[in-house]
Amino acid sequence: MYWTWIVNFLGGSAILVGALAFLAKSLTTHFLSRDLERMKGDIKRESDEELQAMRSAQDKELQKLREAQESRMNELRREHELVIQGLQAQANERIELVRLALQRVERLESELVKNRDDAYGEIWKLSKCVNLFGPTVPVDCSAVSQALTDWYFTKGRLLTQGGRQIHFAIQEVLNYYHVRSIRPTRPAAEVLYCSIKRPVDVLIDLEAERLGIPAKGNLRLFSQTELSSYVDNFKARSHSAEADVEAENAWLLLHFLMSSFRSRLVEELGWRNDLQPLSSPERDQAPSTLPIGNGAPVVSSLSAQHSS
Repeated sequence: MYWTWIVNFLGGSAILVGALAFLAKSLTTHFLSRDLERMKGDIKRESDEELQAMRSAQDKELQKLREAQESRMNELRREHELVIQGLQAQANERIELVRLALQRVERLESELVKNRDDAYGEIWKLSKCVNLFGPTVPVDCSAVSQALTDWYFTKGRLLTQGGRQIHFAIQEVLNYYHVRSIRPTRPAAEVLYCSIKRPVDVLIDLEAERLGIPAKGNLRLFSQTELSSYVDNFKARSHSAEADVEAENAWLLLHFLMSSFRSRLVEELGWRNDLQPLSSPERDQAPSTLPIGNGAPVVSSLSAQHSS
C-alpha cells in the first residue's frame, strides 16, 4: 500500500515535473523568440540607420565630387574661352598684317609695272636704228651705246635678270662694232622685199644661213647661253668676211638682239596679250597657231620671231 502510494506519488510528480518543464520550456521559448524578434528588429533598424547614414554620406560625397567637377569644368571652359579669344586675336592680327603686306606688295607691283612700262617704252626709241621696214637708218654704234648706257644708269634697275643680260650682250656687240669700225648695214631692199617670202621669213633665213641662228618661232625661246654663242661666233667669223657681208651680218645680229630684248620686255609686261571680258567664252580656249615661212608654228603673228 505504501509502495503503491509512493509509485503513484512519483508518477504524478513526474507528470507534474514534465508539465512544469514543458511549461518552462514553452515560456523560455516564447520569451527567447520575442527577444530574438526584438533583437532582429533592433539589428535591422540599426542596419537601416547605418545604411541610410552611409547613403547620406555617399550622396554628400558624390554631391561634393559633382560640384568640384562642375566647378573644374566651368574653370576649364573659361580657360578654353580665353585661349580661343587669344588665338582669335592673334589670328586677326596676323590676317591684318597679311592683308597690309598684300596691299603693300600689290602697290609695289603696280608701281613697278607702271615704272617699267614707262622705262621699257624708251627702248623702242633707242632700237629703231635697226628697223626692218621703212627708210634705212644709219647705225651710229657709239651713239646708240651711249644712249643705252644713259638709260641703264637711270632706269636699268627695273630690268629683270634676263633683260639685263640681253642689254649687256647688245652693249658688247655695239662696242665691238665701234672698236672694229663696223657700220651695220641692212640687207638690200631687193633681198628683203622682192622675194615671194615675207620679209620676216627672209630675215630669219639670212640669220640661219649667216649667223647660225635657228628659227624657233618665238625669241623668248632663246637662252642667254645661245645669245652669247651667236655673239662669239660672229666675232670669230667677222675677221675673215668681206666688208659688205660683215656689215650686213653685223646688222642682222644687232637686229636679232634688239628684237630679243624688246620681246622679253613685251612679255614681262604683257603688252601684246589680248584683253577679253570675263564672260567671253573664247577666253579659256587655246590660242590658234599660225605657221611661219619655215613651217615652225607660233602662237600668233604678234609672237613671230622678229618684229620691226
